[in-house]
Amino acid sequence: MFPLRRLSFAAAALLALIQPLRAAVPALATALDTPALAWNTGGASAWSAQSGVTADGVDAARATGLSGAESEAWLETTVNAPGFLS
Repeated sequence: MFPLRRLSFAAAALLALIQPLRAAVPALATALDTPALAWNTGGASAWSAQSGVTADGVDAARATGLSGAESEAWLETTVNAPGFLS
C-alpha cells in the first residue's frame, strides 16, 4: 500500500499533466469558429470541442457516447438576418 503522502504527490503530478490539456480544449463556439454565437445542445450525448478530427485542421465539435440507431445529438444557434451562411 502506498503512503498517503505518495498518493497525494502522484495525484498532484497527474493534475499538473492534465491541466494544460484541459486548457487547450476550446469552448464549443470557438471550435465552431463562431465565438459571437450562443449554442444550445441536446439529445442523448453531450457536445464538446475537440481537435482530433477537424475540417480546418484546428478544432471542431463532437458528440460523444452515441450508440445505436435511436441515439441522437443536436446543436443549434440563432442568427439574425441579414447575413451570409456558408
